[in-house]
Amino acid sequence: MGKPHATRGEVSFRAFNEESRTPTNIPLPYSILLEDAEGKRQEMLVTTARFVRDHFLLGLEGIADRDTAETFKGRILWIARSLLPPPVPGEFYWQDLVGCEVRDQHGKLLGEMKSVFNTHAHGVASVVNAEGDETLIPLVPAFLRTIDVPGRKLVVERLPEEDMNDAHLVDIE
Repeated sequence: MGKPHATRGEVSFRAFNEESRTPTNIPLPYSILLEDAEGKRQEMLVTTARFVRDHFLLGLEGIADRDTAETFKGRILWIARSLLPPPVPGEFYWQDLVGCEVRDQHGKLLGEMKSVFNTHAHGVASVVNAEGDETLIPLVPAFLRTIDVPGRKLVVERLPEEDMNDAHLVDIE
């Protein structure tokens, strides 16, 4: 959630998928979960939803002023999967990839996708191997070779180690 909007208590937020207008297409009212930095979730009822320029403005039941809306800044908004439209063939929700086995283009096991986050440029997958080492994979077509959501497997393009290791770089003064 972002900063409050105006004085009526609306809260702003941006979706991971910047083309999505889903929150404005769900029949009102509907329930959401707001998650704080400690992982605590609170159920809220969305009473109004609109899209303005590049973000959403939501009216939440019980929030009628800017000061109260400010207390929700920084929270993650969760919408129940049952409220979302089903993906069309060839599409998927990022969350569908969590738990998938990830291999590189040579068949090497990189680990399991543990989470996905948004950089505002694109999504990034956190893949963790059995030793606990993390590899970050950009969720862009150039890096995604095969996505098999039902089979719980992904094949990704992985750059050679020398391209990922910046130890060979030197400071230029």
